[in-house]
Amino acid sequence: MKWLRTEVLTGLQKLLCLRLEGCPSEDMIEGTLAAWCEALEYGKTWDQQRDVPRIREAFVRLARTTRRWPSVAELLDVMPRIDPAPVVPRERRLSNDSICENGLKHIDEINAKLGIGP
Repeated sequence: MKWLRTEVLTGLQKLLCLRLEGCPSEDMIEGTLAAWCEALEYGKTWDQQRDVPRIREAFVRLARTTRRWPSVAELLDVMPRIDPAPVVPRERRLSNDSICENGLKHIDEINAKLGIGP
């Protein structure tokens, strides 16, 4: 994922500028980036639209709070949580019969507009 690599590289470069204790040398940034991306991608699904702001926020939080070069685990610890999808109250959910009825109605409307039908 190129976008993830870009976001992590940007964050690491900013941390590198802070010269935190234990930070890698500049010539090690590519290897550091590769290791961080491998760890972040392992067993995880990332979504660019949802996760770019979360990754950026996590690096800002690290820059504000850490005195030593952080680990991937520390980045994940400070990353904002994903807001759960809103739960639709049960009484507002459609039954399977309603969904089918509604779908058939829309199909009939589309067919009528296209001049298809009995």
